[in-house]
Amino acid sequence: MITDPCEDVPTDNALLYDSNEVFTDKTDQELFFVPIADLLKAHNVERVKIVDKEVKDREEFLDPARIRDLKMLVLTLAEL
Repeated sequence: MITDPCEDVPTDNALLYDSNEVFTDKTDQELFFVPIADLLKAHNVERVKIVDKEVKDREEFLDPARIRDLKMLVLTLAEL
């Protein structure tokens, strides 16, 4: 699962990638080869339209997210 953790991004827009449950023998390092650049580009098209709630005196929008801003979660459900 890869998400945008920014609190201003609505929950329904925060999920960039979800593989659901997958049975694999790949390591965590091998699982990083998700087409993240394409996913991030599509996500940022919508993200820059979201109002930054930290700016109180004027309407300002969020900056595009960078890959390092995202959170990736890999769960090991079972090991053989």
